[in-house]
Amino acid sequence: NLLTDPPWDQVDIEVDERLLWNDTKFSLLGCKPTRTGELWPCILEKAVAAHCGGWDYIHGGRITHAWRLLLGTPEVYHVKLQMKGESGLKAKIFGAFNPNRRSWEQMANAPYHPKKEDATEREGFQGLWPMKWPETGGGGRLGSSISADELFAKMCAWDDANYIMTAFGAQDAQKNKGTLAGNLYTIRQIVNNAGGSDFDMLELRARSGIEEIQLGGWEDMGQMWVQHPEVFRACGEPTPRDDGMFWIQKEDFFRHFNTIYLCAQDMRAWVELHDGEVGHLEPDHMYRAPGTTTTDEMYNMEQAMQEEEDYGPDLGGDDPETLGPGMNYAR
Repeated sequence: NLLTDPPWDQVDIEVDERLLWNDTKFSLLGCKPTRTGELWPCILEKAVAAHCGGWDYIHGGRITHAWRLLLGTPEVYHVKLQMKGESGLKAKIFGAFNPNRRSWEQMANAPYHPKKEDATEREGFQGLWPMKWPETGGGGRLGSSISADELFAKMCAWDDANYIMTAFGAQDAQKNKGTLAGNLYTIRQIVNNAGGSDFDMLELRARSGIEEIQLGGWEDMGQMWVQHPEVFRACGEPTPRDDGMFWIQKEDFFRHFNTIYLCAQDMRAWVELHDGEVGHLEPDHMYRAPGTTTTDEMYNMEQAMQEEEDYGPDLGGDDPETLGPGMNYAR
């Protein structure tokens, strides 16, 4: 329940296994079953819709909000990449921690409120504040920008820490009403200097209905695998399957993706903590201010901000995705 300040209370939502059908589109309302026919994403999304107030309340939104709802952690980030002239590609990190008040912004369960004229129901914070880089990966001061190579080194550390990462590739041709449409891909694993070859590789997964990216010779049965058997072995000897998973070289990755979403939560620890049961997470394990290790080590404003002026939030006017029901919560 995101209507209070972190730590958030866990709530039980009870739904049955029936799924809604859209006669107009001749398909299920919301997300589709997995490639292997599993229905749990559809039932989970139905529970999320019930929790948020209905299907209209989960239309749109960001994947980071889905992580807040499903995992109970506020420590989710947007990493935005932009070309900066001769400096090349630069990355900055954003989130919902207000550095002026030194507290997390107030959220709501629904990512957006479809009935804005109804003042009885509040919409959560929609903007983004500049953030400190997470300590895992080396940290970094509030609002600082880093190069693509520095970002990749951090991503390797986040992968080792079992954090969730997704990559978003915008399609400029679909720009509409201040947003960009595109596709999200899960970053499954990262192999730097694969097999001592100097190739840095990322394995991505496309959601159902989205094609794998085929480029650079690393596609299924591509020539690069044959020319560099050490990379083939380091990447687990990938075999062609219709599973949405594919490999991409670091340089191609940064050419095709302009936003990375990060959930700074050790998912292996999260799964072990729950161990098949629903339980509360300890506050020190999940609900800390960015860049600290325990709840008592509060955010040090003077150390994080080297300038004297207050920061203002990025209100998300160029924030990437425009998603429909099912696209946030299915994967």
